[in-house]
Amino acid sequence: MKHITWITLVWLALMISGEVATASDALVATHTLNVEQQKTLNAWLKKHPDLQIKPIEECGCDSDIDVLRKGSPGYGTPEPDYNPYIVVGDFRGNGQVDFAIMLNDLPKNENSVALVVFNGPFHGKDKSPAFIQHNMVLAGYALFFSPQSRRYGIGIAQFNADIAIHVIPTHNTYKIEAHEQGE
Repeated sequence: MKHITWITLVWLALMISGEVATASDALVATHTLNVEQQKTLNAWLKKHPDLQIKPIEECGCDSDIDVLRKGSPGYGTPEPDYNPYIVVGDFRGNGQVDFAIMLNDLPKNENSVALVVFNGPFHGKDKSPAFIQHNMVLAGYALFFSPQSRRYGIGIAQFNADIAIHVIPTHNTYKIEAHEQGE
């Protein structure tokens, strides 16, 4: 059984503690795409058949998902829709809802994923992602985000490791930063 480790606890603590709230903080982070976001993703995936949605079962982190979905003392508010491969929120702090998704990157090795981030708004039109990073080896990693800890960006962390990857918004795209425990 995998355990939630220090880096995951720090990420969750940041999510819970928060900073000064802004008007866009009312946009709560979730893990479910709405209809317009789903249309945008489906239209884009039709043009990229080498990328496919990752099934939750591939995470191998059922007990961790269960804790996040049900909540537990010290782990914050339950997230009943928690999906380790999708996160939805106002990543840029501009009042628009964005989403990030990890996809299986089929031409690569079996553990290779592509991280794709779409900036809102969504109107069911064809839209290109604001950020794509192919060939990431992230077996067992999951996505995290909290509006209260926006300055840390989207978090990518393995439930049983001491390294977190931060995907930080920079204008209309994103940059990746890796951080080890204690940073």
